[in-house]
Amino acid sequence: ASVRWLADAALKSSAGPEESEARLREMVARRVKREPVQYIIGSWPFYPLQQEVLLRPPVLIPRPETEELVDIICRAYGRSGASKGAGAAAAGTASGGGEEVGPRRIVDFGSGSGIICISILDQFPSARGVAVEPSPIAAALTEENARRCGVADRLQVVNATAEEWAARLEESNSFDLLVSNPPYIPSGELP
Repeated sequence: ASVRWLADAALKSSAGPEESEARLREMVARRVKREPVQYIIGSWPFYPLQQEVLLRPPVLIPRPETEELVDIICRAYGRSGASKGAGAAAAGTASGGGEEVGPRRIVDFGSGSGIICISILDQFPSARGVAVEPSPIAAALTEENARRCGVADRLQVVNATAEEWAARLEESNSFDLLVSNPPYIPSGELP
């Protein structure tokens, strides 16, 4: 499967057959060194989004369990299966014509590529979110993915730790959904 994804990416990013072949050879050489396909290609599909998200090191690659987490959240708010992004408003309304059912304000701690918050915003067009991310590289990638997926106007990206962000938070701010999917930490590294 890796070769098919690399070949497709090489064809899409090249002007002609010779350039495609050279690009594919470069990609295969990177893969032989065990670099993840997602980093080599630079983007990857993520359920339920219609648009592929950008991925690059050192930002971690979202795992299938992350898609499952987004699906669980959507189902908890009455949305089953992937809706069509911005067209999801009708599917998320109570009795077909009322107010949208779903979280109104979301905060995602340690957002990485921003995929969780972006996916939830995509599925609930009336929602607004805050992505709190301590890495400036990951925060910049979150902003880029938010623009790419059409939710940048509803997502505030904060380059800070959760503790730093919370210290600046006004008491009047409230959120309907707090989410975090931190990286796996080997038990030997836990204090």
